[in-house]
Amino acid sequence: MKVLWLSPSPAGLSAEVNFNFPGGGWITSLENNLKQIPEIELAVCFFHYLPTTFRILHDDVTYYPVYTDLFSLKQKIRSRFFLQLADTNTEGILKAIEDFKPDVIQVFGTEFGLGEIAEKTNIPLIIHIQGLLNPIYAAWLPPGISLSTIHKHASWKNKILRGGFYHDYKMMEKRAAREERIIKRCDNFFGRTLWDKSVISIYKKTFNYFHCDEMLRSEFYRYEWKMKRNKIIRLVTTINESMYKGLEIVLQTAYLLKSKANISFEWNIVGMQPGSELAQLIEKITGLRFQDQCIRFLGPRIGDDLLKELLNADLFIHPSYIDNSPNSVCEAQLLGMPVIAGRVGGIPTLVNNEETGILYNSNDPFELSSIIKDLPNDTPLIKKISRQARAIALKRHNYETITTTVLNTYQMMIKKECKEVLIQIP
Repeated sequence: MKVLWLSPSPAGLSAEVNFNFPGGGWITSLENNLKQIPEIELAVCFFHYLPTTFRILHDDVTYYPVYTDLFSLKQKIRSRFFLQLADTNTEGILKAIEDFKPDVIQVFGTEFGLGEIAEKTNIPLIIHIQGLLNPIYAAWLPPGISLSTIHKHASWKNKILRGGFYHDYKMMEKRAAREERIIKRCDNFFGRTLWDKSVISIYKKTFNYFHCDEMLRSEFYRYEWKMKRNKIIRLVTTINESMYKGLEIVLQTAYLLKSKANISFEWNIVGMQPGSELAQLIEKITGLRFQDQCIRFLGPRIGDDLLKELLNADLFIHPSYIDNSPNSVCEAQLLGMPVIAGRVGGIPTLVNNEETGILYNSNDPFELSSIIKDLPNDTPLIKKISRQARAIALKRHNYETITTTVLNTYQMMIKKECKEVLIQIP
């Protein structure tokens, strides 16, 4: 069985092509398992911004780097002034398909132009849902922050060159429209939450939905978080520099904890650099400074550095206004960390309130502050959440179960036996 992946990352070839962007580790984990199956011949097609070899054979996998003009001056002008999307090259993907001749194609995500290939081929194709842009676009502006407010506080450079978050919002609108077209062209989907299935059902009257969880990075299976008695509450959050990720809720909550509740804490943000553009914007809008509220930006953390940060913390906070099944939450649960997350999107599928984590109203810093203040003192609840979160995460992200699900789905697609598979979501 020849399987072609259309992936946002080069997976196992990342080091060889100098792909250093964060995320996508779970795709590599899945790749490492599938390529061990004798009946699978795997190829990975990905967008790359540097001209390179058409076909690369590495560690029993065939890779097709497809050129996209992401960073040239011409493309930056097209993007900023004409809102032209650059992450697309159906002709390049078709050449890879013609060369590899796959029996089945799997597209990772609806966020990128990879899914545009659905209208160009009759080969059985399935989309693995990651995030969903239309709900993100709807929740992109945080409560109380308008597009005009963002534009008002943007730097003159961004205003003149049409960059920054105002431009990001306009580009998100274009990407969301493309995502809708991609979803409508596809009939088969891998998903993981009650929410992602419900979103697809808005655009498709009939479709084949297969519940398939994601393999996490192997190191998270080997370590286990233990409750500790830190002198101050140590909080950790893993987010990227996006408006909808709830960074201003972090700042408002920290202000309440410090200035009103008189709680001693430190809050470490993994994934964002000190002095980031988003942090500066939020400070201008709120009139508060992150440094004054015991918040530190640690930048990207990978491997042992990330594990150390998580294992030394007391609570994991996920403040995003919308998400499907963020791997940061899944990884924290796999470690057995107490997770506090907004009741949004697919999060309630992952977090059963007061059983495998704590849910709160996503736009309420007062409720979040109260939970952070009280939870460290509730030892029985923390131990229960830790134990049950790790148990369900080990089951949810079981390598063997996921591999079997993927392989069986491929076989059904090739035999044209697809039908909606209803699997109870843990």
